[in-house]
Amino acid sequence: MNTRDRKRWQTQAFEVQRPGMGGAAPRTVLVQGPLREAAHYGLGLYKDERALPCGLPAFAGLRAGRPVSSSELADFFQGFGCALKAGMPLSGALGMAARQARTPRMRGVVGLLAFRVARGVELHLAMAEVPEVFAESQVALARAASKSCMAEAGALFVELAASLQNDARVGRKLAGALSYPVTLLVMALGAAVILELKALPPMVELFRAMGAKLPPLTQAFYEFARLLIDHALPSALLACALCVTLVFGGRALLRSRRFQCGVVRAWFVGPILMARALSRSLGVFVLLKQGGANNRDIFHLSAAAAGNALVEDFFLRTYARVTRGETVEEAFLAERHLLGEEGMRLAGRMEVGLEGGELGPLLRSAVREMDEKAELRLTLLPRALELPLLALCGLIIGLIILAMFLPYPSLLGDIARQMRG
Repeated sequence: MNTRDRKRWQTQAFEVQRPGMGGAAPRTVLVQGPLREAAHYGLGLYKDERALPCGLPAFAGLRAGRPVSSSELADFFQGFGCALKAGMPLSGALGMAARQARTPRMRGVVGLLAFRVARGVELHLAMAEVPEVFAESQVALARAASKSCMAEAGALFVELAASLQNDARVGRKLAGALSYPVTLLVMALGAAVILELKALPPMVELFRAMGAKLPPLTQAFYEFARLLIDHALPSALLACALCVTLVFGGRALLRSRRFQCGVVRAWFVGPILMARALSRSLGVFVLLKQGGANNRDIFHLSAAAAGNALVEDFFLRTYARVTRGETVEEAFLAERHLLGEEGMRLAGRMEVGLEGGELGPLLRSAVREMDEKAELRLTLLPRALELPLLALCGLIIGLIILAMFLPYPSLLGDIARQMRG
């Protein structure tokens, strides 16, 4: 499907009714798809159900435009894979997956797959038409699974669903663990701004009127506050520009190679990010290896799935050694230094697995261990960051409060001298 076709995706509403249910009211189902025929497939109708187009409810188009989440994609592969394992034909498995979809967008995606498959297009080619939903590794897994029987293909999709669910769970825990420190820092900065702009200037002006000598720290904070107040509009515009830069430029920073290679070496957070990147890559590696994909797809798609430049370099350089005639075991051992301690452990698993023919189970156990370590560190992350952040917040607010009260000794001394005189 080309870009112009994807832009024509529209939300459509259908009234679905089952004649055998007597006087039951029809249910309204929303599907966001490019073609009415494809949207009809996205309803996942039973044989005795009928669907008629109807008008869209109010604000339905806004709610239907949400992108497909990783958890919903995992649910799709879970239901679809279980249906294939149970012996259901491909069209029936897609119909069941459409009935289980929670959002109009996902119904439209599944409907498009079913529509293409019904017209003789292979599943992996249909998935490739929606690159914003299905990653290259998932398309490659579907291509490899098409060479297997339905039950084996279903088992691969179920394992893929488990990997996606696990990655989504760790991602949610990481976001939850960082929410408290970030909230603490934002509140501290807000309090510092209020003290700097609202509390400090009136007190300093009072001290000046009473003849107190201002210490250098108080003078510096006061001059900075006056600068912000006197240039309120440029300061507000600059703050907005910084926020916009952080929002849009932050993504570019997170994707930069230097940042990704450096952040995995950060204190306490680095091992979590490294374990998560390796877990994603190894999960794809095991699935594609089990599905019978070629070595180039296995290594390149495992590298792309990492989301980290350091892990990506590890898989690509390992594959480069394999193309020069080295075994996978030798290549992993040669490049293990890129991953630090995790690389040593991973290379040992590879060596044992390749010697004993149990590579898949050993790598799966390595993935589980990495996930368990990452989740353990995630539970400790808020407490590990709490003390440094509290110290930083206390330093910022404490300096401002100190600047507000430093003139008091000078003022009290002047008052004491006047009383003695």
